[in-house]
Amino acid sequence: MEDHFRKAELVAIIERPGMEIRLKALVSFLYLTGARVSEVVKVVRKYQIELNNINGVPFLIVNDVPIEKRRIKMSRNIPINIQREKPFVDVLLKYISLLNDEDILFDIKRSRAFQLVQKATGKGPHFLRHSRLTALAVDYGFDSFDLQRFTGWASNKTAESYIHKNFSDIANKMT
Repeated sequence: MEDHFRKAELVAIIERPGMEIRLKALVSFLYLTGARVSEVVKVVRKYQIELNNINGVPFLIVNDVPIEKRRIKMSRNIPINIQREKPFVDVLLKYISLLNDEDILFDIKRSRAFQLVQKATGKGPHFLRHSRLTALAVDYGFDSFDLQRFTGWASNKTAESYIHKNFSDIANKMT
């Protein structure tokens, strides 16, 4: 059994008929940002999200996402490549279009978010974080320092547990 979701598995989850748009957006947002539930619910507001072009590539930027589990308060800006993450970004933008600028994206308790994600995916929200960080390592070629910067970790040593290279991943790098 895999220790993370593959992108196709998550796309199938968010494309399920009958699933509420807010839940699709929550799953997408947690995956895309690699954020902890506590960094997202009752925190991120619509105005923190912007569209931008970086080197001619369209990005969705989530600004000032708090970093939990740090001794000093810090935040990070999270870039999301719109073209490479289209199914997730489309769901998120559809949901965001329903909100006012000052609205909190997910105005629910952390425990409720956990329940919703567990019901939708069969896994807890941290599994989405793990899946995203693994995808960044495997699909985007992030190294431990890139993951440290993306997550806001104090040390890149934490990133080692998120970098899962199997035989085919290693062989593909050599071709």
